[in-house]
Amino acid sequence: MNINPLDIPGTPFEVELLNPNPSSSRKGYRISFEVNEEVHRAFMAARESNLRLVGYLSVLPDTGEEVVNGMDKQTKTQPKAKAAKENTPYGQLWRHLHVAGFFAAPGVRETIEEVRKQPDEEAHILMRRVFDVDSLAREVGPGEIYNKFPPNEYPAVKTMVEQAKRKAGK
Repeated sequence: MNINPLDIPGTPFEVELLNPNPSSSRKGYRISFEVNEEVHRAFMAARESNLRLVGYLSVLPDTGEEVVNGMDKQTKTQPKAKAAKENTPYGQLWRHLHVAGFFAAPGVRETIEEVRKQPDEEAHILMRRVFDVDSLAREVGPGEIYNKFPPNEYPAVKTMVEQAKRKAGK
């Protein structure tokens, strides 16, 4: 259920008033404006019809651009170029290990659980803690994996690492 900001006194309510149409009569002075559909719906749904709106207006030339908080939104002419993704020595290896379910391999899962501090920590964060590194992709290759999980004790790890190496072209 949406709360109508006009039903709560003192609630800030952003309104863009377009195409002012001043008029006068013996009863007083009036200015009517065009507003967007959302503002119109809020006024139509307001519990009270005798509202007093108090605020300050910023007068801006109509450039056709959307206005937010009294400032024209800049039109995007071209999207900003994204920085090229950094190539890491072992990024592809770890991507393939992750897809292969390396974190659930026998011995790996138990090692991960030993370093868990919070129940909702993600496996790759825990694996960084296992290897005491900031980045698996930059700092942990097959040699470091085999040092932590010797191939003769963890044959599933060896199989997964060898397959990931082949897929990564290493």
